[in-house]
Amino acid sequence: MDVWIVDLDGERRALPAGAPCELLHLDYLTPVPTAPPVVRGVIQVRGQVVPVVDLRAPPERALHPGTPLVLIEVREGLRVALVVDRVHERAEESTADARPLDLAAALATLRPPGGR
Repeated sequence: MDVWIVDLDGERRALPAGAPCELLHLDYLTPVPTAPPVVRGVIQVRGQVVPVVDLRAPPERALHPGTPLVLIEVREGLRVALVVDRVHERAEESTADARPLDLAAALATLRPPGGR
């Protein structure tokens, strides 16, 4: 299986290559005051509102235009833009020098629109 190698909070992490929909760069972020701390706000991607999730610590770190994002479909009906420090390359999992990122566990508190 192929993985995307990214830097997340100063650590090389591996995301399943099938999970990322595309690589983006932050342009404009709309804050959501009632969202959990890991949700930094929302962006629009082709007319769809997508939460921007930052798993780095501390979560208060500033986000700037150009910050790399990985758009991921977590499950049907729920896409998130994951903040990363850097996107490296696509690699074969067995040769990747990176620790796997368990997206399901990291995003377990998020719900798709409508709360289902």
